[in-house]
Amino acid sequence: MSWAFRLLPALSAAYTLARRWQLLDASWFRRLYVRAYFSYKRHLEDPFEGLVRKRPNLFRDGHILDVGAHIGYTSSLFRTVLTPGFRIYAFEPEPANLQVLLQTIREQGAEGVIVPVAAAVGDRDGTTELWRNPRHPGDHRVATSAFRESTGGSLETVAVRLCSLDGFLRAERNTSPVAFVKIDVQGSEPSVCLGMGELLSRWPRAVVAVEYAPRELRSQGFDPDTLLEFFRSRDYRIYVLTKDGHLEPAAATSLDAADRGRGYLDLLCARRVLED
Repeated sequence: MSWAFRLLPALSAAYTLARRWQLLDASWFRRLYVRAYFSYKRHLEDPFEGLVRKRPNLFRDGHILDVGAHIGYTSSLFRTVLTPGFRIYAFEPEPANLQVLLQTIREQGAEGVIVPVAAAVGDRDGTTELWRNPRHPGDHRVATSAFRESTGGSLETVAVRLCSLDGFLRAERNTSPVAFVKIDVQGSEPSVCLGMGELLSRWPRAVVAVEYAPRELRSQGFDPDTLLEFFRSRDYRIYVLTKDGHLEPAAATSLDAADRGRGYLDLLCARRVLED
């Protein structure tokens, strides 16, 4: 697997050059980039392939919300277990990533099944400023005041639409259940959670996968414990999701370890017992 460990830096370098040379506008480059990135995710980093394989029922009989869809890897994976008649709403605010996401959807013939939503997600509806990392296509983030302060205050940002999940579903006049929510937004996860209280009350069986990255959370101005408390106060069980799709109850020791090593954990939150 040593090739895979070298792939992400190479992909990030290719992305940087592509932005500089405007190659992201070329469909052939986007296609090549998607194949390489999907291979990296599948073979090295992604915990969801194992979860989809082991527990497909978690994703069925409801819509799937992919918050932080990037270029469509997880949406494409979730589509393999989506119940016919439901949709995957793929939220992605960054314009270049969104164009690649649209191409991914077209090439899979998934129009109307994977629905792209050009928006960042938070605790309100409106607009926000998005910082676009010039060296890493998966590290764009909402430019909170805390993040601006931590980076010296001088950031190049772009204004993007901001929506809450509750507001989005109200606008869609959605009456169908939500089965699964995936949240990976580079440290702004608490804001997303605060904007989906109605969703969780209305569909208590919805399962939520959330990235828990203490350093990223702090850089955005959040106490990491607030993310955990959001779910604990609502009687959710919290599990650590491993690379092979295994679930184990989140203990203090495993959560503390997120501050070390790779710096994050993938958590799965549910109102029912899911231990293997």
